[in-house]
Amino acid sequence: MTTIPERASDSAREIERLILRMLQDTAEAIGAGNICAELRNQSHDISEATVGRLLRDLDRRGLTRRNSNRGRVLSPEGAAQLEALDVWHARSLSGLRVEQALDPQTLREVIDFLYVRRGLEREAVRLAAVRATDEDLAMLKRLVVEQEQQDHDDWEHGWAFHAAVGAASHNEVIGSLFQLFSDTHQAVGRLSHDADPAHEEHRCHHHEEIVAALEAHDPDAAEERMMEHLTEVIVGFEQALHRLPDASDNGAHA
Repeated sequence: MTTIPERASDSAREIERLILRMLQDTAEAIGAGNICAELRNQSHDISEATVGRLLRDLDRRGLTRRNSNRGRVLSPEGAAQLEALDVWHARSLSGLRVEQALDPQTLREVIDFLYVRRGLEREAVRLAAVRATDEDLAMLKRLVVEQEQQDHDDWEHGWAFHAAVGAASHNEVIGSLFQLFSDTHQAVGRLSHDADPAHEEHRCHHHEEIVAALEAHDPDAAEERMMEHLTEVIVGFEQALHRLPDASDNGAHA
C-alpha cells in the first residue's frame, strides 16, 4: 500500500500532491516545464530543475512513468498515493479550522466555543460519575478549596477543575479533547470575564455541587449540575454580547 513518507515536510507533501493531481487531471503526459509553470501559478516558488528532481524521485518510487519524451503519466500506485495525500490535505485543512476556532478573538467566538464544550462536558461528567476514583475526587475537592481561597478572578483554577472532570472520565478521547482545549482557556477566560465578571461569584458553588454529585456516583445529577453551570455561563455571555455598544462587530447577528 502506498503511504505518505513520514519524514516529508508539509510543504513537500503538498507539492507532491499537486504534481500527482496535475497528472491525474490531464489526459496527456506532462513535462517538468508545464508542471513548474502551474506550480508557480499556485504561488509555489520552485525551479524547473527542482521539479525535474521531484519527478525522478516519483519515477523511482513507482508513482509516475515516463511517456517517451513527452513527460510523465500517473501510475496506479501514484493514483493510490494521490488518494492518501488528498485525505491528508483534507485533514490538515480541518485541523487548521479547528486551530482557528480554538483562538477566539470575539465574545461571539467564545460563546460558540462554550457551546461545544458544554456538549463534551455533558459526557465527561456522566462518565466521571461512574469511573472517578477516590484520588480523582480528592483532586476535585482540592481544586474547589483552592479556588474559594482566591480573592481575584482565577481562570486557572476554574479550567483546572473542568480538566480534572475530563480526566476523571478515564476516556482517552475526552482527555485528548480537553488537552486540545487547554491552550484556549486563557483567551476564553479573559474575554468572558470582561463581559460577565459577576459570574465569578457563582462558579465555586457550582463546582461544589458537581463534586457532590460525582461523589454520590450519580450520573444524572452530575450531568444536571454541569449543564446548569455551563448554561448559566453561556446565557450570561449571550446577554453581555447584546449589551455591547456595537454588537455587530462581535458576531451578534449570528
